[in-house]
Amino acid sequence: MNGFVRWADRLQLLELMVLFVLWRHRDLVAERRFESRWKEALATLQPPEQEALGSYRERMHLLLIRYLVFSSPVLVATLIVPAITLVFGMTVLKLILAIGEGLLEGVDAQALEFGLDKGDASAFPTPSPSPA
Repeated sequence: MNGFVRWADRLQLLELMVLFVLWRHRDLVAERRFESRWKEALATLQPPEQEALGSYRERMHLLLIRYLVFSSPVLVATLIVPAITLVFGMTVLKLILAIGEGLLEGVDAQALEFGLDKGDASAFPTPSPSPA
C-alpha cells in the first residue's frame, strides 16, 4: 500500500495498458511471490485483522481504478460522457412516458364512458359509403 501511495498518482491509463501487455508476455513469478507473501502475512493475524486488511486492499484497488478512469480525458470523453448522456436521456424518456401515460389514462376513461353511453353501437364513427 505504501508503494501505491508513493507512485499511484503518476500512473496513467495508457501506462497501465502498456504494462498489462508487457506483463502478459512475462513470467508471473513476481506476482505469485507477492500473493504468497500476502497470504503468509495474513495467516499470522486474527480473522478481524485479515478482513480489515483485505478490505483496505480492495478499497485501494477500487480507488486506483476510479482515479485511472476519471484522470483519462480520452476515457471520460468516449465512455463516461456518453454513459451519463444515455442515463440522463433514459430518465427524461421515462419521465415523458410517465406523463404521457397519466394523460392517456384520462383519455381511456373518457373513451370507456363514451363507449358505455353508446350501448352496443360502435364508439368509432363508421365511414359513409362514397357515391359511385
